[in-house]
Amino acid sequence: GLLTASPRGDGPSRDRPTTTSLETLPHSADGVPLDGEVIDDPAWERVERGIRAMDGHAHPLVRLWAGRPWKSRGLEIIGGSGKYALREVGDGWVYYDPAGADEEVQVQTSGGGYRVAGYYVCTDVGRVLRIARQFCETGTAGDVD
Repeated sequence: GLLTASPRGDGPSRDRPTTTSLETLPHSADGVPLDGEVIDDPAWERVERGIRAMDGHAHPLVRLWAGRPWKSRGLEIIGGSGKYALREVGDGWVYYDPAGADEEVQVQTSGGGYRVAGYYVCTDVGRVLRIARQFCETGTAGDVD
């Protein structure tokens, strides 16, 4: 089962998700990757703040982990500023918008950059947050709405 952030061990509460790690991977203004940060047992407000801070360049990547990073299922969010690519690490779910275009969209400009077909891009930060919240609460990703 999933680890819980509840201090009494009686299951997650609304403000303490089951996600046990929030990983952010910032880049310098020149686009060079910097040391990442892993926050254990993040409150939802911290997760939301990390996602809203994404800009596709200095803050292009957030990962949520249902357990230890790279040892458990994760949700990877790349991009920012209205262009987000989401995928579940370890399971294969990928965000897909059937109304999206075939043309590639650049969602990250720093590092080596990151481009995906338009149908893999979510342009609604509210939807990104709902998908992240679902992952935080259940340990699995999938489209919501």
